[in-house]
Amino acid sequence: MQAPGDVQNLHVISRYNLTADKSVYYDLQVMFEPPANPGNFDSAEVWYKLKSKNGKAVTGQDWQYAGSSNSQVIIKALGPGEEYEVKAVAVDRFGNRSDTAQVVDVVVKAMDEVPDMPKNFTVSFKDHATASWNDVLNADVDYYELRTDNDPGKDTNALLAKVKGTSANLPLTKRSGTVYLYARSTLGKYSTPATYSYNLPQLEAPTFEVKDQLGGFSLYFGAKPPQAYVIRCHVIGDDRTDDLETTSSMLTYSNKAGVYRVRLNTLTCSVVV
Repeated sequence: MQAPGDVQNLHVISRYNLTADKSVYYDLQVMFEPPANPGNFDSAEVWYKLKSKNGKAVTGQDWQYAGSSNSQVIIKALGPGEEYEVKAVAVDRFGNRSDTAQVVDVVVKAMDEVPDMPKNFTVSFKDHATASWNDVLNADVDYYELRTDNDPGKDTNALLAKVKGTSANLPLTKRSGTVYLYARSTLGKYSTPATYSYNLPQLEAPTFEVKDQLGGFSLYFGAKPPQAYVIRCHVIGDDRTDDLETTSSMLTYSNKAGVYRVRLNTLTCSVVV
């Protein structure tokens, strides 16, 4: 049986763990993708050996087994300044190992106290406002903080979210403004903020036509603006008001006989002023 091909995109990054007594433990996160023709690919064995320490070559080292996975393996408890050779050997579900292996060299980087500014920060507006960015890797990040001001750490109305990951839904309340993104380390240090400025236009309400039907009526809408994701319809009667939303070109409303007023507006996201 043919041996599996090599895994792809083998890369390694330094990770940090700060304990309660402020001791820092250094790990390497080894990540990879399945072979180009995965076939019966099951996992990859990750091996490592010390190559140099603080710039001085180290010889006579044996390969150490770190673990197996189909996507990533963590090599734990290493020292800053140490350089390692890391390889990933593909294994199929029958136990066959690849004839070759992807190999990379990596230096365990010392942890910085102050995180780098998050990169590739953006906010998209659909049914809600969603922020996303790249993970900060030079420090042990405790969480990311998103705000509408540049005063991190303050529990005020300007605080939008605190998250561990690299995305967040934002409860924005204004059509224009600037969002500030901070990375906060486990040492309590904040990064320089990444910023994103936005300006959402006030959209015009769509035209519509009303057609009677038994027990209610149907509303047929003209084209909504390309920036809009939903049409919001307020049906106002003598006894109650109903708020309805649709993304289609028509909406059916049922209620008892009476006189009703209809008011429409369109939304670009959950920002309403």
